[in-house]
Amino acid sequence: MRHFDYIIIGGGCAGLSLAYRITNEAALKQCRVLIIEPESKTRNDRTWCFWGTDAGLFSPVVRHRWTNITIAGSEFSRTADIEPYHYFFIRGIDFYQHIQAFLAANPRIEILRAPADRWDANDTQAMVWANGETFTANYVFTSAPTGSAGQVLAPLHQYFKGWFIETESPVFTADTATLMDFNVAQPDLGLHFMYVLPFSSTRALVEFTTFSSQLLPDETFNQALEKYITDNLQVDQYRITDTEQGAIPMGLPAKSAVAGTSRIIPIGGQGGAIKPTTGYAFWRIQEQTQQITAQLAQNRWPSGEIGHPRRFAWYDQLLLDILVKEGQPARIFKRLFQHNPYPRILKFLDEGTTPWEEVKIFAQLPLWPFLRAWKRQYAPKPSSSRQALPATPKIQHL
Repeated sequence: MRHFDYIIIGGGCAGLSLAYRITNEAALKQCRVLIIEPESKTRNDRTWCFWGTDAGLFSPVVRHRWTNITIAGSEFSRTADIEPYHYFFIRGIDFYQHIQAFLAANPRIEILRAPADRWDANDTQAMVWANGETFTANYVFTSAPTGSAGQVLAPLHQYFKGWFIETESPVFTADTATLMDFNVAQPDLGLHFMYVLPFSSTRALVEFTTFSSQLLPDETFNQALEKYITDNLQVDQYRITDTEQGAIPMGLPAKSAVAGTSRIIPIGGQGGAIKPTTGYAFWRIQEQTQQITAQLAQNRWPSGEIGHPRRFAWYDQLLLDILVKEGQPARIFKRLFQHNPYPRILKFLDEGTTPWEEVKIFAQLPLWPFLRAWKRQYAPKPSSSRQALPATPKIQHL
């Protein structure tokens, strides 16, 4: 039985970010860390995008950045500067190699290439069983499911498939990213849109995204991409150089254990680091792991809960309800971006706006869908045990 200060289960974005931050923290440089991850992470299995005034610790691995964004729909198309923000793009393989090289130079970091079989904790330590061994630690941080705590309650998923394409002639504007183009067929429930990230005038990622309760057939994604590239971008000749495909849960995580009661702390998506209504996670993971590192450095019990105002979870719950149960939610997103400065919207999606800024945003949105969602989610339900009141007699006027 070997003891470490901290064990991290999962060597993806959350696990590696936490290990990287712990290693960079002066007060924790003597701590021993074990990372348990079966995959070697030697291929580009995903990409991450986020916005911010700078890329922080990960500026060296930013592959591209955009200063303008476009939101388009059948009634409007608007391109605007997002100053003071930039929209950043990071490839998974660049992120993995950058952090792995840094960790490899630290003899107090150990990586076990094996799955974690199970883990548990008592009042004094946490235990992990993996590769026929038992390891103990002061705390275990895991991006893998941990019982009911941290499980994401997802009524929808964000399903996406993207093609990296090269065209023969200039098509794209390299400093402008299209975050949502609603000029595609919309379902009765859920949402469809296209997402375009140009890397030059002839290279871009074109991605079809759907918010849906069920995965569409792969052929539906391919047909949507082909039609958009041909009809909307008006490109006949192009070459697909790479693809990406995935699913992101859109839901609120079950409440994690209260800080100070469990030595097993969910991180990443399991720790609530995915924004439920957008699927963005990279920057929230950085907030989460930075917070955990600061708590460890101060010898405080770590918590994976991101300390944002609770009203934003309420906003997310209402919008998720609308996405699941109301038709044509695209108009809400169109109104959101059509009538507000883009930096204000990005700040709102980062959960950093003031109540007054939020009033300005909500004033531009259709009221009735949110009132109906509030009624479905929060209005008192009649008790089945109550005795039914007698019907009020009708009054007839002779």
